[in-house]
Amino acid sequence: MPMIQCHYIFQLQSVIWKQRKPLSKEMLLLNNANKNDATPLLLVARYGKTEVFCYLTEIAADINIPDTRKNTALHNAAFSDNLEIISILLDKGMYVDLTNAENSMPLHLSALTGNLEAMKALV
Repeated sequence: MPMIQCHYIFQLQSVIWKQRKPLSKEMLLLNNANKNDATPLLLVARYGKTEVFCYLTEIAADINIPDTRKNTALHNAAFSDNLEIISILLDKGMYVDLTNAENSMPLHLSALTGNLEAMKALV
């Protein structure tokens, strides 16, 4: 995990725990992306921070914003084998058939990692 992204996730988690109350969109800059066009939501989906992911979706982070490679939060959750985040995204109506720049759907990424349960959720 790249150190800068990892640090950002843990810093965000720390802020959430200290505040214990909803933060303003302006404070978190929910849908702003880093140099790779990854939003905070995409990062926590990639690194499996389910609790932070839930918090961000509760305070209106956009689940549909892709990164520069057209990976969505669902692609990231599928590749990182996070069944809980996959389920949350599907419950929120995320499309399972969106393709990334490599023409892969989240199902393809789950197949790559061999996660049968994630694959079942995505079909």
